[in-house]
Amino acid sequence: YDPRYKFSEAIRDQADKAIQQIISEQLRAVTKYLQENEEKVKQIAEMLVEKETINNEDLKGLIIK
Repeated sequence: YDPRYKFSEAIRDQADKAIQQIISEQLRAVTKYLQENEEKVKQIAEMLVEKETINNEDLKGLIIK
């Protein structure tokens, strides 16, 4: 708690809940996206192991397939 900010505990709790909801929703969305694109993620990881860096064209080639 920072005394410089004059928010009630109820407002802080509301903000905390809203932020937690946003984070949870985004985590679900990212998890779903990664699961749906698991093969592409594996291909990107394999390319990174081989090359250490990936340029824009390499990445586009993997994603657009």
